[in-house]
Amino acid sequence: MALPNAEQRPAYIAAGFTGKTKRSQESAASNLMRRKDIQARVVELRAERERVLATDVERVIREVGPLDDGIFTRVGRAKKLLEIVRRIEKVMVERAAAPDHADIPGGSSGLVVLKSIRKDGTKIAAVDTRTVAELRGTYEHIARELGQWVEKAETQQSKKLADLTDEQLSELIAELEAMAAQDAAKKENNPEAIQ
Repeated sequence: MALPNAEQRPAYIAAGFTGKTKRSQESAASNLMRRKDIQARVVELRAERERVLATDVERVIREVGPLDDGIFTRVGRAKKLLEIVRRIEKVMVERAAAPDHADIPGGSSGLVVLKSIRKDGTKIAAVDTRTVAELRGTYEHIARELGQWVEKAETQQSKKLADLTDEQLSELIAELEAMAAQDAAKKENNPEAIQ
């Protein structure tokens, strides 16, 4: 829980706890997080993490030198990438301030672009997915440069159907058919139970 964006249930499982269902895990994790001793420990771990991070930043600056504009250091490359982010953000701010975006839902975010205006005056707008993708990609590059990017390992559950053997695929289909039959039986006996 001391990590950024940590969620209770995954932290509960990572700590070695188990539960029969997702709901029971969420409930137990929530109960644990209400305990004062656990809350205090999370605060303590977060403070330690911040201290270590500050020390690491100071060490990197000492090792690579001042944060110059060069691209020959990781920090320099990250700084250049951050300049790209700032330019994209500037475009978004300018777009959000444009009068023709004021009455478009989401227009003030700068992520919505005006596609066209119909003859009846209706504005057609869409999310600028290219800008969103560019921002995300740039943030990913920055995180990689700073060693903060972690690739998630493929798990057994995330296998693609194409990766399964014929036998595994047959077993999966049989399981799904059995589940569908159970759901159909429940619905037949109590139509309001499945909604």
